[in-house]
Amino acid sequence: MQTNLVIVESASKAKTIQKYLNAAPELSHMGTFKVMASLGHIVDLPSKEMAVDTSTWAVKYETIRAKYKTVKALRDAVKAASTVFIASDPDREGASIAKHLQKTLKLSPNVPRLLFHEITPRALVAAVLNPGTIDENLVAAQEARRILDRVVGYELSPLLWRRFATSTLSAGRVQSAALKLLVDRANAQETHTPEPYWILHGYFTPPTGEILETRAYTHASANLATWNEHDAQELLSSLSKTRTKDTHTHWSATFSKKETTKSPPAPFATSTLQQEAYTRYGIPAKRTMQLAQALYEAGHITYMRTDSLSISKDAQTTILCHIKASIGPEWAQARSFKTKAANAQEAHEAIRPTQPSKESLEANETITTQHIKLYTLIWQRTIASQMIPARYAEVTVTVTPSSAFPAVFRGTHSILTHQGYLLVYSPDLKVNAASLAKWDGFLTEAGGTLVDPTEFKAKGDFTSAPSQYNEPQLVKALEKHGIGRPSTFATIVDKLFSKTYIAKGGNTQSSQEIRHYSCVPDGTGNVDMCTEALVLGGKETDKMVPTKLGHRVNEYLNGITPYLLDVAFTASMENDLDLIARGEAQEKDILNVFYEKFHPSVEHAQETATQAKTEKKTKNTAKPTKPTKPNPSKSLRDFQELETSVVQTRFGLALFHSPSNKFVSLGPFIEWRNITVPDMTSKDARFLLALPIAMPNSSQLAIGRYGLYIKDANGKNQKLHKNEWDRYYEAFE
Repeated sequence: MQTNLVIVESASKAKTIQKYLNAAPELSHMGTFKVMASLGHIVDLPSKEMAVDTSTWAVKYETIRAKYKTVKALRDAVKAASTVFIASDPDREGASIAKHLQKTLKLSPNVPRLLFHEITPRALVAAVLNPGTIDENLVAAQEARRILDRVVGYELSPLLWRRFATSTLSAGRVQSAALKLLVDRANAQETHTPEPYWILHGYFTPPTGEILETRAYTHASANLATWNEHDAQELLSSLSKTRTKDTHTHWSATFSKKETTKSPPAPFATSTLQQEAYTRYGIPAKRTMQLAQALYEAGHITYMRTDSLSISKDAQTTILCHIKASIGPEWAQARSFKTKAANAQEAHEAIRPTQPSKESLEANETITTQHIKLYTLIWQRTIASQMIPARYAEVTVTVTPSSAFPAVFRGTHSILTHQGYLLVYSPDLKVNAASLAKWDGFLTEAGGTLVDPTEFKAKGDFTSAPSQYNEPQLVKALEKHGIGRPSTFATIVDKLFSKTYIAKGGNTQSSQEIRHYSCVPDGTGNVDMCTEALVLGGKETDKMVPTKLGHRVNEYLNGITPYLLDVAFTASMENDLDLIARGEAQEKDILNVFYEKFHPSVEHAQETATQAKTEKKTKNTAKPTKPTKPNPSKSLRDFQELETSVVQTRFGLALFHSPSNKFVSLGPFIEWRNITVPDMTSKDARFLLALPIAMPNSSQLAIGRYGLYIKDANGKNQKLHKNEWDRYYEAFE
């Protein structure tokens, strides 16, 4: 019987795909299917050399050492197969993996390529019956991206190592532009000078007795009116001199109602899923992608790396049928959405459930509470996107005096009158019939209604500084500027944290005193004043705040290659990669243009650094006094009670214990505990400083470059399984 070999990326979906293919009656004539996984890339650029010829742009790949067994198993399977299909993921990186598989396994350049965006029997059968070939343009675009990132990292990072005396720092093409966005926002916040302003509030009583709250707006404008402190006081004083029952000053209120609608948002793309998952549940971008990957591989959702907002016609029909059957025909409305992201092409559909009728998932060994939350969010957004709008009644009250006055008072109230798509997407929002009935009572009045002013207030405030970005806000900014691609957003954020260029924190806070004024229209002209201490700056702790190191690295790179940090330049490079992907530009041409600008900048920086070093040696002919203690860089984090700090050394992040002059490497610990420097606790520091810890039988618990291990009584190192690491940490007091 004929045997078909299908090569996918992930082992976790291989069994599911094999089961579906062998069970499909449409494919029975083709024989049996065996599905194997490449486990991602099987080749990569060598770690100890650039492996890129910048004159010809020839690239040298080598088989990843950890993939030797995988490659051998695949070669054996290829020999035994009648037909080989490559089914790596449907994006540029997947195309690159497909090409490397084709070359390494010595397959035909026209090897059948399977493309599917969901792991369902229908999609898999369609892919097998309609195979394509490897898209060489996508391969070239991905290779160009890889080369650009390798060249930038390989040529620029050593300058950072020399400048900051550590080999752990890195400068990435996209990473550096993202860091500049964060630093610029932090600088704008630091240099912002709060300016005071005052807004006028008016409180009026209609015949029904219920107080109407309004604010002052400029005439014939939707803009709030603002005053300086002196003018606000003068205005209140003049209002206080009037009396509520004065015949020459009548305040007349008019009411209007306008029906408005709010359409549902588009189904999720990668960036919007990351943003919404963080906003609703606080799930970081990296974790969101891990959860989405698992949901995709289990066949619950479509491919999760996409900047497309479209839904296939077949899927849309299924969704609409589900809405009509489960909610009602009048709730369904077919919609299409167009992505705002430039050159969206990573996948052909938005992220959606593969089975619209499945509203949620059940927890099991592989499906956790977080998986269920993310799936439900995707389901709600997809179903809502094909529903009718929510309807609102927007009631506006406008109060004007009969005498001259520099503003009008206005209050607007939005009342939900029909849930529409919110029934699914925000089910907690209900129709407020009582509130609408109250306003309808005013709307029946013909013409204006006389109202009595009861109080006026001039409330002071300050102009706000720009807020720091949190993860979803940075992702949104990167997407807006065209920096990176859906598959890279989470990696960019993770890299900035791992290099300690940024840390979790809050906006800069300060306290400013402000005076508020109030009066009643009693004819006296009296104005009351009270003082309040306003706290400026948010209390959030999830902002991405550049560290001192981040500021210094950004400043240094900005002096060497300012264009590399420019978001417009980085976005233009993404556009160039898109041109390659569409076959409208040649890989070598794009790389040449970039390198002709980039390399001279690096050479100049190298020459300047060498010259400065030579001049320093010439000036300092006297032998320097040897310090009694190591001289670490500026502290990145202090544990004052332990006389310990986190520092950058030439070998990476380390704890430095001042009394004992002891350094302890932090890298393995941070990777094991999956934390960043700001997340570290006093217990973390004490645990590391205590190592090596005495154990039974004269052995010791120690930590090395690969994590915790046991050193026995004979001094030999014994492997300690990762499952046991947390137990030793938890037992430490």
